[in-house]
Amino acid sequence: MAIIEIDLSDELEARLKRVADRSAVSLPEMAKFILAEQLAREKTIDWMRLVAAGRESLARIARILQEAKK
Repeated sequence: MAIIEIDLSDELEARLKRVADRSAVSLPEMAKFILAEQLAREKTIDWMRLVAAGRESLARIARILQEAKK
């Protein structure tokens, strides 16, 4: 398990504390949750990019097939 220390500005620390208080969790737990959520989004974006690349490949194949029919 990695331990990461992050220096937050006073404003960011206050915002994180407000969110943690509303969620009834500790500051470190809220920070872990936010980080995990961001990493999950990054993975989602990668899947979207993969789907887009697949669509582009299929479109290229369709164009090649159209040209071959001519």
